[in-house]
Amino acid sequence: MPEIDLHTRCFDDGTKTKLDIFGKYLEEWLPVFIHNQYCDNVTICDFFAGPGPGSDSKGNPGSPLIILEVIKKFSNQIKQKGL
Repeated sequence: MPEIDLHTRCFDDGTKTKLDIFGKYLEEWLPVFIHNQYCDNVTICDFFAGPGPGSDSKGNPGSPLIILEVIKKFSNQIKQKGL
């Protein structure tokens, strides 16, 4: 059976929707942990990541790049708290 390289194509609508929901979810929940007085450490596990380059053939970001963008939005707060 020939191997199909899924990373040479553009993400389909279902994948784009999943990634959009994932990004919004992370953007809402990351501050909850950043501002929690009991959190000294935050670990993000990307169970959506695959072996690809992090984006599709048209440059749409995959979950690893989405995570980095959300972290960048909160980087000042993360640094202030020392996480």
